[in-house]
Amino acid sequence: MNLFDDLWIQQNSNTTKSFNHIIFTDSLNGWAAGDSGIIVHTTNGGILWQIQNTNTINFIYDIRFLNNYIGWAIACNNFAYPNAIFLKTTTAGLNWQKFPFNDTTLLLFTICFQNESFGWVAGYGGKILNTTNGGSSWDITPGDTSQFKFNSINRIKFYNNRFALACGGFPDLSGVTWKFTNPGSNWFGQGIAGEPLYDIAFLDSLTAFLVGGDIDYGLIVLQTTNAGLNWNFNPVYYFGTGKGISFRTNNEAWVALSYGASFAVTTNTGQNWFNIPAPNNTILNDVVFTDYRNGWTAGNNGAIYKFNSALIGIEHNSKNIDNFFTIYPNYPNPFNPSTNISFEISKNANVQITIFDITGKKITTLVNHLLLPGKYNFQFDGNGLSSGVYLCKINIQNNIIVQKLVLTK
Repeated sequence: MNLFDDLWIQQNSNTTKSFNHIIFTDSLNGWAAGDSGIIVHTTNGGILWQIQNTNTINFIYDIRFLNNYIGWAIACNNFAYPNAIFLKTTTAGLNWQKFPFNDTTLLLFTICFQNESFGWVAGYGGKILNTTNGGSSWDITPGDTSQFKFNSINRIKFYNNRFALACGGFPDLSGVTWKFTNPGSNWFGQGIAGEPLYDIAFLDSLTAFLVGGDIDYGLIVLQTTNAGLNWNFNPVYYFGTGKGISFRTNNEAWVALSYGASFAVTTNTGQNWFNIPAPNNTILNDVVFTDYRNGWTAGNNGAIYKFNSALIGIEHNSKNIDNFFTIYPNYPNPFNPSTNISFEISKNANVQITIFDITGKKITTLVNHLLLPGKYNFQFDGNGLSSGVYLCKINIQNNIIVQKLVLTK
C-alpha cells in the first residue's frame, strides 16, 4: 500500500500517442495534445475522451483555448524541416483549420491569445510573431535587444491584458524570462537561471512562478512577488524537468517532472517542496487544475489521469467537509516524540488513519473501523523513527485529507 496510489485516477484517452500539454476551460471541457498531431477532447470532465481530426501529423507543441469553443494550437515537424503550422477552431475542435506560415524555417513552441484577435507565437532562436486579426496574418514582433535575444522561448502566458511573461533559455547555459506590460512593445530578456524554463503560473498581478531544469541539474523553481522585476531562485534538485505547473489552491501547487516520472508539490506557496511519484511511473508532461477539486495530468503513451476528487487535500488546516466532520491540525507540529491527530464526526462513519513516510511508504495504521458520533484523538508515536516529514492520511467515509507531520529529534 502506498499513500499516493489513489491520488490520481487513470482515464481512457483512446490513444497511445504521447501528450505534451493539457488544458481545461472549466471542470468539464478539456483538450490534450501532442505527438503526431493528436488532440483529444472531453466535455464531461474526462469520463469520455474523443480524438479530433487536426489534418496534421506534426508534433503539437502547445494548445490554448479562449473559451469552450475558440482555440488554437501550434505544430511543427522537426528541427531540420520545421514547417510550422497554425491550427484554429471555433467549434471546440470539431473542425480544425490548418494554416502554414510563410517562413518554413520557423520552429515554434508556444502560442497565446489575449482575445479572438490578438495573439502571439514564439519559439526557437527567440522568434516572436504577433497577429491582430485572429491569425490571418502574422508580423515579427520588435526584437529583444538583450544578450538573450537568441534564446528559445518555450511558453508565453498572460495574467491580464497588460501583463504577460514568457520563459525559455538554452540548455546548460541560461534560463530566461521576458516581460511586457504594453502589447506590441519590445520584449526584453532577463537571465535568471542556468537552465531553460518551460512553464509559468500566476497567483496575482504581482506573484508568479517559473519552472524548468534539466537532466543533470533537476527541477528549478523561480518566484517573483513584484511582477517580474526580481526573481527568487530555488533549486529543488528533484530528478526531472519542470514542464508544467498549476496551483490547486493559493498555497498548493503541482509540478509535472516529465522523465522524472513524479511531481514536485508545495503546500506553502513554494517555501518547501516534496516529491510524489507519478501513477504507474508514468512520464507526465503537464498538469492543470481548474479548482481545488478538479485537476488533470497528461503524458507519454496516451496517459491522462484525473485528480481524485474525493481527496480533499494535502494541507494540514482544519477542514469541515459535507457538514458531518471536522479535522483539526495535528498538535504539536513539529513534534518529538509524539503528536495528536484529532477530528470530530456528527454521524457514524468508517474511519481509517494511516501514517506514511515522505516517499509514500506505509509506517503504521492508527485506526481502521466504524466510529460513532463524537470527538476523537489518536496519538502517533515517532520513537524509533528518524527526523523528517511524515504524512498522515485521514479517510472518513471516503473523504480524504493528508496532513504533514514534522518529526524533530
